[in-house]
Amino acid sequence: MCEALEAWFERDYRLQQNRFETKHMRVCRVGEAQAQYPPYKVLVRVDQRNVIGELTALAHELLSGRNPDWTRYPLVRKQRFERHLYQPLLIAVDGSAADTVSLSPKVLEKSEREFVAALQTYWEAERLGQLAGHKLYLLRNQSRGRGLGFYETEGFFPDFILWNIGPQRQQVLFIEPHGLLMEKRGSDKVTGFHERLQDYVATGLQTAGRDDIAVDGWILSETPMLDLQQQWDVPWTEQDFASRHILFPQTGYSQVMKQLLLP
Repeated sequence: MCEALEAWFERDYRLQQNRFETKHMRVCRVGEAQAQYPPYKVLVRVDQRNVIGELTALAHELLSGRNPDWTRYPLVRKQRFERHLYQPLLIAVDGSAADTVSLSPKVLEKSEREFVAALQTYWEAERLGQLAGHKLYLLRNQSRGRGLGFYETEGFFPDFILWNIGPQRQQVLFIEPHGLLMEKRGSDKVTGFHERLQDYVATGLQTAGRDDIAVDGWILSETPMLDLQQQWDVPWTEQDFASRHILFPQTGYSQVMKQLLLP
């Protein structure tokens, strides 16, 4: 009985929250406050002097506003993407010291690193080609409490926000590069997320008179399509998944990027 009441109150709260946020939504520029990620906190075992030395020197360089020479920091690994709104996008500490270091905010997962790397590769290949005249900006979303989330039941906080600003129109894409094997077919992440997202922002865009902005959401599934077909017991083809805005990078990230950025 208590669990049923708790679930009911949770659903009602999310419904009221959704209505409130939709009513008060507005279009504004992303400022420093929105792009600011919490400062990195790194805990290192005291005997790891090389790691402590590198991190201390790197922190001094970043605080001074300089762009670090990363060849000086072989133990500190970052994900390179020049269009990310804050730098650096740290990944981990390499080598035997990896198990002695704790990094917060948490490091990028494998699927997230692969997405950022693929986006960098595609941008470098097409910035003077199909993306000529466009600007890309990426922002790692924060988690519950500070990040931008969308609520139906338990809430969904996509990993990245990607802006594709063209000469006349711009896309704002919410992107979740993650495995789906543990997700239920009816979860927030899976069932009509992109459609709900468009409904969610429609009032704000209409009020602002911004018909030049398209907002969309995509899931980049680390789980192969065949595994999902079996897990969810569905006969969906790759096109069926794509119509639900679920893409599979295993077939080639170049095709995924084209579908995201060249609709």
